[in-house]
Amino acid sequence: MPKKRIFFTVCAVSMVIGIFFLTNNAFSLPDGSYQQTCIKCTDDGNTLRCECKYKGKYSPTSLSYKICESGQIWNDKSKLRCTPQGSFKRSCSNISWNESFLTAICKRIQKGKTIPNSGFNYNACINNGQDITNCDGSLKCGGCN
Repeated sequence: MPKKRIFFTVCAVSMVIGIFFLTNNAFSLPDGSYQQTCIKCTDDGNTLRCECKYKGKYSPTSLSYKICESGQIWNDKSKLRCTPQGSFKRSCSNISWNESFLTAICKRIQKGKTIPNSGFNYNACINNGQDITNCDGSLKCGGCN
């Protein structure tokens, strides 16, 4: 095979490989209805970043999605939102989180009082497949003991 032909074959293969890597994320995007109204989405394995549409305008937004239930990510007026996984959400309110920490106000069994929980590191629960539970007002991994 002539050197010129080998050179052009190598160049063509290199271009195809380069285009493949430029057009595909390192991680596949998580499922959810946001894909219908959001564009330019990227995923680093922890955070989903997109430009999402509301009233005809696209705005940048991001979501730490490891805590999200599978397939439960949506566009809420140009903000990515999701349903967090865990039984705690049945008895907690004002739920928010970032890449590591979860905060919520959770009910206690006694007299229905509530306790604010701040800075609960939910990663151990998620990484070990454990439920995030409300144990008498405190967030914990797994069941209440």
